[in-house]
Amino acid sequence: MKLFLITKFAFWVLVSILSGRGNSACIDDVVTILGDGLFWKNYKREYFQRMDFYMKPFRDVYYSAYQAGDENLSFLYQIGFKFEEDAVIVPHPNFIIQGIKSEYQEVISNGAISESDILIPGLPVQNQRGQIGVIPFGTVLPSGATPLDDITLEFETIIRIINAGFYPFGRYDALADGVTPMIVHDLGHFGSFIQNPEYLKFVRALAQKLKGNLDSVSELVERRVNFLMETLVWIKPEKDEFIKSLLERFIKEGRGSVKVSDYENQLKKLTDDDLLKLRDELVESSSDYLSLLGGAMRDVALRSTRAGDDRFHHFLNIKTLIENLNTGSENSKALLINRIARHFTILHYMRKVSFEDILDAFDKTPIPSSSPVYDLFCASGAFINNHLNPTWCN
Repeated sequence: MKLFLITKFAFWVLVSILSGRGNSACIDDVVTILGDGLFWKNYKREYFQRMDFYMKPFRDVYYSAYQAGDENLSFLYQIGFKFEEDAVIVPHPNFIIQGIKSEYQEVISNGAISESDILIPGLPVQNQRGQIGVIPFGTVLPSGATPLDDITLEFETIIRIINAGFYPFGRYDALADGVTPMIVHDLGHFGSFIQNPEYLKFVRALAQKLKGNLDSVSELVERRVNFLMETLVWIKPEKDEFIKSLLERFIKEGRGSVKVSDYENQLKKLTDDDLLKLRDELVESSSDYLSLLGGAMRDVALRSTRAGDDRFHHFLNIKTLIENLNTGSENSKALLINRIARHFTILHYMRKVSFEDILDAFDKTPIPSSSPVYDLFCASGAFINNHLNPTWCN
C-alpha cells in the first residue's frame, strides 16, 4: 500500500512498498483490481444496485445525449458503460479503472502528455486523529483509516490531492448536487483530462501555482477555480479557422475591440428565415467547435436538471440557450439575437486567450485590464448579468 501525504505538515508517515518514487503518483500506481478489505467487499456488494437506482431515472437523458454524440458519454462508452433506450448498463469498477489506465497509456504513447502529467484515481482517507491522506483507488485502506466523501472535501484538500498526482474518485454512495453518483461525476473529470491533454496540464499547473499559498486563497479565487474545474467550456484549438470564418460572416478579422452590440447590429440585418437557419446551424455545430471541460458541465444528468442556472447555461454553452427560441414574437427574436451576439463576442475574445493567460491572471484581484482574460470576461460585456462577471471582474 502506498499512502500519499496531502496534509499541511508531515503527520502521516509516507509508506511506499510499490516503489521508491516518493510522494508522487504515476500510472503504475493505478490499481485495476479492487482490494479485499472490508470496505472494498462492501463496495463491490452494493455498487451495482446503488448505481442502477441512481442512474435509472435519467436513462432517457443518457440515451438521447449519447445518440447525439455527447463527448463525455462517448468516453464512458469506451470504458464499459452502455446507454440503451430503456437502461444504463454499468461496468464493474475494476473494468472502469482498467479503462482509465488504458486510455491514459494511449495518450502517453501518442506523446500528448508525459506520465508526470497524469492524475490518477485516488480515494481520500482520514485517520483517527483527523489527518487526511489519499491512496490509489482500490488499495486496501491503511489501519484506522476511514474513506472520505469527496463531496465534502475542502478546497485546500482537493488542491493538495491534485498536487500529489491524484484526483478524488469513486464513491457510488454519494451524489453530486443530489443527482449523479460521484463515481460517474468524477469520470467526467477523467474523461476531460484524457480527451483534452492540454487541459490536464493546465489543471496540474493551476494546482501547483496555488500550492504555496493555500492558507490565503480568497473566496473569489476559489470561485474562479471552481468555474475552471466544473463548468468551463472552451473552444477546440483545431477549430480556430472554422470559428474565424463563422465570425467573419458578420465582422471581419482584425478588428480589435468588439462589443455585443456590434454583432447584434449585424444579426438584425438577417431575415427571419436566415436568423433561424443560423440558430439551427449553431445548435447543430457548437459541439463540434466547443469542448465541455468542467466536470459538472460534462455531467449529463446534472446538467439536465439545471435549466435556467447560468452556471451551466452561460453564453458559451449556446445550444441550450437558443434551441427553443424563434422569431414568432419581437421579444423572442430580440433574445435570440442577443444570445447569439454574446456567443460570438465571447468566441472573438476567447480565440485570443490561452491557458497560460488564465494561469497568469486567475489569482490576481483585480485582474489587470491589460490581460486578455479581462477582455474576455469583463471588457467584452458578454457576461453582464451572468455569475461569471462578478467572479472575474471584481
